[in-house]
Amino acid sequence: MKGQSSIELVTYLAIGILITILFLLVLQPYERDIITERKAILAKEMLWRVTAELNGAASVGDGYSRLFTLPNSLSDGTNYSIRIDSEYQVVQIFWGDSEGAYGLPIATSNVTGSFVIGVNRITNSDGLITVEAA
Repeated sequence: MKGQSSIELVTYLAIGILITILFLLVLQPYERDIITERKAILAKEMLWRVTAELNGAASVGDGYSRLFTLPNSLSDGTNYSIRIDSEYQVVQIFWGDSEGAYGLPIATSNVTGSFVIGVNRITNSDGLITVEAA
């Protein structure tokens, strides 16, 4: 009797472990998708912030000057870069190792300079928006 109950216990434990492993294997692709989507959301939030700064400078007009800081990475530690394309009136963010990119339109094409990680200065002088490291 003791031998039979020991074998049953080991069998049930093995089945439980097998089910757990199968469950984790099935969920792994979904977890990867969730992490990728989370990075995209964080990047888009950063881009919205940058775009709001540029559009604010354009709407306030001549004499606008403001300092703001871009963090070293997104809040989950992902690296990113921001690029201004004045020709198409868009600001773009690229994150990770070519993991993704996203762009948002801006109110004016009169933008010069580029964003840097750290402190940036945005100024509006006679309708020309300038972005530079502070």
